Amino acid sequence: MILVTPIDQEYKIEMKHLSEKVVFVFRQLTYEQKADIAAKTTKLSQGRILQDHTLNSFLTVKKALVDVEGLFCLKDNEKVPYTLTMDDDGCVSDTNLNELFNTPFSENLVHSSLQLTQGIPDEIIHPLTREKLEGVEIIFPKGTVEKKS
Repeated sequence: MILVTPIDQEYKIEMKHLSEKVVFVFRQLTYEQKADIAAKTTKLSQGRILQDHTLNSFLTVKKALVDVEGLFCLKDNEKVPYTLTMDDDGCVSDTNLNELFNTPFSENLVHSSLQLTQGIPDEIIHPLTREKLEGVEIIFPKGTVEKKS
């Protein structure tokens, strides 16, 4: 049975680095958002389609990320939970993107986000090895996925 997930359903991607764990909370991309990302990251050159995967990754996270759990920052010499700032259009600020893509989770965030433009994957796959990305788990909302036998 294939289940359709409501477009407003959020899901989480848990990433581990050493003994630390961070959870990124994403919303699904609409077809308008996917088309916008494709238009900004794809071009035709000498009869070949070229895609800017780095920009694709940044735009996907910008449009889909809604929260992050388990990251901290220093404010006035105190450790406080890291929070996202949203632009007027409801997307993550460029400042947050720059900060997130400079964390130890950056590489896994890039690999994960590249797969999100195709929908919610069952698991995150490393683009070169085609193996499941180690330390990365998708946490599906209860009742939205059947367990595989």
